[in-house]
Amino acid sequence: MGEMIEFKCPQCNYNLELFEGIGMLFDYEKFIHPTKHPNSMWSKVIKSKDILRKIDDLFLNYNGKFIYKKEVYNEESDEYSDDYLPYGYKLYYSKKRKMVYSLFDFEIEYIENGKKKIYKPEYEKNINYDLIPLEYELLPDVKCPKCGGSMNELMLFVNWD
Repeated sequence: MGEMIEFKCPQCNYNLELFEGIGMLFDYEKFIHPTKHPNSMWSKVIKSKDILRKIDDLFLNYNGKFIYKKEVYNEESDEYSDDYLPYGYKLYYSKKRKMVYSLFDFEIEYIENGKKKIYKPEYEKNINYDLIPLEYELLPDVKCPKCGGSMNELMLFVNWD
């Protein structure tokens, strides 16, 4: 289950859509392949070419796989539980920019030189390392990325699958 939150800037009418969680469009099978696989969803959720190259490298050359927080596979339904999928949109706040970002979060475990390692995307490099995770209920005042005005007017809140 996922949530979409939409804000509208009263000064310039810019709409900001934020996503949290994951919907059924993003099933597990679409993320266990490298980014160029025909069934892959990676390029729809990650825009950074550097991160996409890193994902390919981990899956193709280092036996990469997602890290689950706990067992999520249900043998009876032959499916993974959405509640514990190791990827999904999360909200982050930049104090310096006073901006909220909806970023696709994941961790991949891989083996390098015989040792287990963990890769987590480094979105912060593009946003000066000051991102902090937050929950929708605790959203601070959001600045419009277009005009800098306050976007505290909630236009839409939708649960999506």
